[in-house]
Amino acid sequence: MQGTLEWLKERQKGIGSSDVAAILGLIPQWKTPLDVYIEKTSPEPIQSLENRKMTVGKKIESFIAKLFCDETGYKVMKRNDIVWHKEIPYLFASLDRVIQKPIDKNTSGVLEIKNTTSQTADKWEDGISDYYMMQIQHQLDVTGYEWGYFAVLVDGWDLRNIPVYPDKELIEIKNERLAKFWKDHVEKRIPPEPITEKDIKTLYPKTNTNEAVEITDENYNKLIELKVIKEKIKELEQKQEDLELQIKLLLQDKEVLTYKGNIVLTWKQYDPVERFDSKSFKEKYPDLYKEFIKIGEPQRKFISKIK
Repeated sequence: MQGTLEWLKERQKGIGSSDVAAILGLIPQWKTPLDVYIEKTSPEPIQSLENRKMTVGKKIESFIAKLFCDETGYKVMKRNDIVWHKEIPYLFASLDRVIQKPIDKNTSGVLEIKNTTSQTADKWEDGISDYYMMQIQHQLDVTGYEWGYFAVLVDGWDLRNIPVYPDKELIEIKNERLAKFWKDHVEKRIPPEPITEKDIKTLYPKTNTNEAVEITDENYNKLIELKVIKEKIKELEQKQEDLELQIKLLLQDKEVLTYKGNIVLTWKQYDPVERFDSKSFKEKYPDLYKEFIKIGEPQRKFISKIK
């Protein structure tokens, strides 16, 4: 059953469709190859907390699936088990729904359900995002099905049914990269290279103060380029500050600026925000203050010495 401890342990035995984009480095802002590596090699399954959005999303899947059936005439079946690739033992997929083999198709199909808003639905207008495309291509690869659909519900009423077919070239590239990740990293227990600052902090939580890294001319030039960019940012920030001040002088005690009768800027006053005065509390109740002190993560300051 999806979501149980047994299901999470089973997921550690291979690569699922939700892992693929992260392993390929397509979504570093959300998840990296190192994150997936840690999940697969952890002594115990890592259980992520489910927020309200995730809970509601799961409940609304049945509604979207029914809409899909009503509009297409297809029948779907829910699968709670994990489907394993017939030839590659470490590849699996957890499916939202399976479209039962209809008269006009040679095989059953994959149904991937998505719930979104019109603000983010543009990704479905210009083409399916790399993240979602890799997800369903992996599902088609694992199941061996020859077709599938995205059922995308926008703003709770606009259902968009998008057909998808296997891309053999894309699947081949995917499987080469996944094989390298699984065999070179997971099986050998060698972490992949970090690709984000968070990854670096995860792999190297403590600094080594006894050694230095000698860099090449190419990397030294990166420091020079960084210095130039920071100076430009500083100039632009100062210019922004000057322009904002000029506009605020126009407003004085007014809250709204208009241009040809249309509101172009507001500078409104809000009620003051209550804040806890930790400094005064520390002075008045030093012992109690110490009792509730929480030590944060160690910080590293990134300071260039280029003049």
